[in-house]
Amino acid sequence: MLIVCSYFLIQDFAEYKESKTANDELMKNVITNEVNQDGIHIDWEELKSINEDIIGWIKINNTNIDYPILKDNDNLKYMYHSFNKKHNSNGAIFTLDSNPFNNNITTIYGHNMKSGLMFTDLGKYLNKEFFYNHLEFEVYTKDATYKATVFSAYSTGVRT
Repeated sequence: MLIVCSYFLIQDFAEYKESKTANDELMKNVITNEVNQDGIHIDWEELKSINEDIIGWIKINNTNIDYPILKDNDNLKYMYHSFNKKHNSNGAIFTLDSNPFNNNITTIYGHNMKSGLMFTDLGKYLNKEFFYNHLEFEVYTKDATYKATVFSAYSTGVRT
């Protein structure tokens, strides 16, 4: 039993490290330090060469949320695959919407990981001080920069 538990812990840690390293490397390669009037500068051609499903980038300042957004055309593929299409239980940030960012509402999904990756920091919005200090965030696409304001936060719980 100890060996089996150790195996799963090591596997989880390895996937966490792989996900973090891959995302850090991606950020280094596609986001430049130059900032324009719409925010950060992203190399969309490089992103598309990595994965055609990358359609945007979400960034909430002073949090760990700084990730590509993928368009999932394959029935929850990115629930357990990273942006580079490799299997990883951390998954990726993704949308299932057929026409994302062109309709009034686009739903973006991501895991709440114990490791602090993906959308874990969204839970901090339940803290009043964090909420008021992180009211705005950006979503970048090739054609537009969307500036959003958080107006409400609540937890619904999770049932499996």
